[in-house]
Amino acid sequence: MNIKYLSNINYCILFLFLSYLALLSFHKPLWDVDMIYYIAISESTPELSNEELFERTWSSVKARASEEKFQEMCCVSEVNLGRYNDPDAARSRFPQFEVKLGYIWLIKGLSQFVSPMDATLVISFVGSVAIAVASALAFSTLPGLYRFLWVPCLLLLKLPDLAQHPLPDAITTGFFATAALCLLKRRIHYAILLILLAVVIRPDQIFICMGFVAYLTLRGNKIYAVLAAAVASVIFIAISRSVEHIGWWNQFYASLVEKPVGLANIHETFDIGIYLKTVFNSIGSVSTSTNWGGIAVLCLLIVVGAPRSLRLSQITAEQQFILLMLASTIAHFVVFPAVTDRLYAPGLFSLLIFTPALLASRGVLADAKHEPS
Repeated sequence: MNIKYLSNINYCILFLFLSYLALLSFHKPLWDVDMIYYIAISESTPELSNEELFERTWSSVKARASEEKFQEMCCVSEVNLGRYNDPDAARSRFPQFEVKLGYIWLIKGLSQFVSPMDATLVISFVGSVAIAVASALAFSTLPGLYRFLWVPCLLLLKLPDLAQHPLPDAITTGFFATAALCLLKRRIHYAILLILLAVVIRPDQIFICMGFVAYLTLRGNKIYAVLAAAVASVIFIAISRSVEHIGWWNQFYASLVEKPVGLANIHETFDIGIYLKTVFNSIGSVSTSTNWGGIAVLCLLIVVGAPRSLRLSQITAEQQFILLMLASTIAHFVVFPAVTDRLYAPGLFSLLIFTPALLASRGVLADAKHEPS
């Protein structure tokens, strides 16, 4: 079949897919209670008291969300109800969210043109568009109808769900997915810029950033790798200190072990027993995940991408990237074992971008165009 004809069809499918994401992002958003804190931080001023700040934020949410969703966000759990009734306790949680400094900046910048709530929707939509476009371009190198595989893969990996959540995950994943595409196209400067921007948006994704850095090192770009690692580390440390973050273990305990109403007086001592129990419980929860489609895609990547030899010289560039993204995602889980698909989306979607090149390098699709990274 004519390649130009297939390409035109691919562009039409991409347009329809982006329209579908726009519908979900702007007309069927999945409001999340964490959004309250991002919006409140973006609207915070010295003149506003905690009561006034959260009254304004909750009022804007109530005007947009259904009554059922509003009750779910504010009042269903005792912890959320306590925070809803105690603005000071809610304010004490700000450092948990202020650490996503780049995301706060984006909300503030867009709030000059739209409401803060709409700003969060725009950001998630832009991030999901970046993921979809990067995937379509990456798969366009495959022959025949295989170039359309990006559509079921994005659906299986739950991109629509990512687009619907007004949180920093979509835009962070968009930066990493686009960076992966830049690596495939040998645009190293752009790839480094994008992964550093992703760390500014969400510093806890430094694990995936370091996976990219390790890949650059293995591919012989050691100067770029050292520079990227140094800048990413400075960004991570500077942001963490600037917002007076409560620290890894306190964050771990308050998020995964016992959720207090406020964080003003949290000073937990590290306990290896609690840590291991939490990790194993999370592993159990992941094993019963309902996202079997995403798990199937991941398993296929592991099987196809598995190196025939453990000798570094015999592992292809695509296999190196696959293994590094898997290792980085697992490391993130071990350090902070939250059972939330969105947290691990950057690594998984970056893997997806390398899939066509991986298939070509293994000779699975003989007619695929392959450019070694």
